[in-house]
Amino acid sequence: MSAHHEESFIKTPKQLIIVSILAFVIPVAIALIAALAVTRSLFPAAAPADKREALVKPVGGFSMMNREAASLKELPQK
Repeated sequence: MSAHHEESFIKTPKQLIIVSILAFVIPVAIALIAALAVTRSLFPAAAPADKREALVKPVGGFSMMNREAASLKELPQK
């Protein structure tokens, strides 16, 4: 029986550091490129401003008022 010994392709600490950095940088770069591709297709440069604002308009509304104005405002009766 012969012993089959597998060797790692990472042999030095420098190679380990390089592979570790690339393992982080490459997926992040792919995600950024994909995000840029998606956002540029949703908001082309030629789109009018009102169309872009309608796409990012919030669903709910919000208004602020002081306590005095809130106490003077009548609540609807059920």
